[in-house]
Amino acid sequence: SSTSSKEFMNAKNNDKTLNLKEYCIYYTQTLEKNKQFKLIIWPEHCLIGTNGHNVVPTLHQALAKWTASTGHSVEYVCKGENLLTEMYSVFAAEVPISKYTSFNQELFESINASDRILVAGQAKSHCVNYSVRHLIDHMTTEEEKKKVVVLEDCTSSVYECESMANEFVEYVREQGGTVCTTEESLSLA
Repeated sequence: SSTSSKEFMNAKNNDKTLNLKEYCIYYTQTLEKNKQFKLIIWPEHCLIGTNGHNVVPTLHQALAKWTASTGHSVEYVCKGENLLTEMYSVFAAEVPISKYTSFNQELFESINASDRILVAGQAKSHCVNYSVRHLIDHMTTEEEKKKVVVLEDCTSSVYECESMANEFVEYVREQGGTVCTTEESLSLA
């Protein structure tokens, strides 16, 4: 479900919960001003120790094989660990409130150092969308943006948010990135 700053302004304080009404009003107004969307109250998902958080077995095996053959390690990054801000993007929260929710320049530089950046994950309408937008928006040359390849058969949208995903796909293409299937990505130069 979603909610707006107006709904928080009209809400009554509940003595059984933290009094965060003023923060919630500020937060939702900031979301509305910056991104033009309401706060979404998601069901619990991607919790540590659950399948939603884990790397799927096929991908995990491929990463382990890559690690063994190259001697490099996989750089796992956790996000969304601050309960007071949403963090769709792996790079920064929607409303940064601390050093750890502000743009992660070190992660950006690590990813941007790659020759090609293959993007897969969930969800194309939200987390993949905002992560890639942050990535591309911080790239300074057209050559860098051309490295971004969104694997359209390795991501999908949140139900009823397909229009957000379609806008994202157009954005990637307009910026010089590629959106293609995994098979098509194998023939990219």
